[in-house]
Amino acid sequence: MPLFDNNSASRRNFAPASSVFQGVTTATTVSAALIASTQRENASIARGLKRQDPELLDQLIELYQHRLLRYLIFLTGKRETAEDLFQETWM
Repeated sequence: MPLFDNNSASRRNFAPASSVFQGVTTATTVSAALIASTQRENASIARGLKRQDPELLDQLIELYQHRLLRYLIFLTGKRETAEDLFQETWM
């Protein structure tokens, strides 16, 4: 029996190369758009922090307070020290 033949039983469900590359292109486009959006958001946050916008700071604290405190506890191993660093971070 030949290694390769043209009957449908030997062919697997492979996507045509064009659809594979189209998927890569689409994923790349989406990734580029996500990166650009993140960069715009970061620039907006930086501008707000330079203006010392209190609303922005409140939003950042609300968004990141739990993650930051957990990270600081992980780094220091002591909740009291982590809480002090947490306060200093926002000051």
